[in-house]
Amino acid sequence: MNESDFTMAAPPDKPRPMTSQELAFLIHFVGDIHQPLHSANNGDRGGNCDNLTTSLKHSDGSKPTTELHAAWDVDEVLAGFKVLGNETAIANALFQRFKNGASVQQLTPTDWAHEAYDLAKKDVYQKLGIPAHTAPPGQCALGIKKVNVTQQYLDSNVPDVETQLMRAGIRLSRIINQICAGAGCQANPPRAKPSCVLPSKKACRSKVVHSFSQSSPLLCGAS
Repeated sequence: MNESDFTMAAPPDKPRPMTSQELAFLIHFVGDIHQPLHSANNGDRGGNCDNLTTSLKHSDGSKPTTELHAAWDVDEVLAGFKVLGNETAIANALFQRFKNGASVQQLTPTDWAHEAYDLAKKDVYQKLGIPAHTAPPGQCALGIKKVNVTQQYLDSNVPDVETQLMRAGIRLSRIINQICAGAGCQANPPRAKPSCVLPSKKACRSKVVHSFSQSSPLLCGAS
């Protein structure tokens, strides 16, 4: 990735289809940039150093959330599910919102990071009253106190979470459509019955965002 767009500095020597692994990374990276704490800079490794006063338990029996970054990776999205439904329902609802006129500017990945950074300041550090810290890259600042993340707090951020999911999904779809306008979605090698499936949820690790790519053409890449 460069700072102007998801474009290569130079075209490949020979045009070729996109591989499923490349698609999985693309989905993962676009989704990650839109998670506010991936763009945060407060001496706490994007919230990974901020332990919760009370862990957040999940009804499906999965591992409880014990730190702030995971609360935004998992529990903020689950809060959105409470409002709009499961992954499919939230993807369909946000895509319909876009079709009904909600604006999503494509901008650049650098702009996306700036948007996420602003949300981290507003919805995380200011709202939770976390003071400013500094630390070398990859390290936790001294004196970071535990934070109290309640369901009320999670619910209060749902509108911004929905906006970020919609932005990520629409921007990802536009990138994939651009790739598919060339040779990027052709089966390689050609088969009688090419495999035209999106990467699995586990492979993409992009949670809800990957669902939006269903609005793009089916993607047939080498496995």
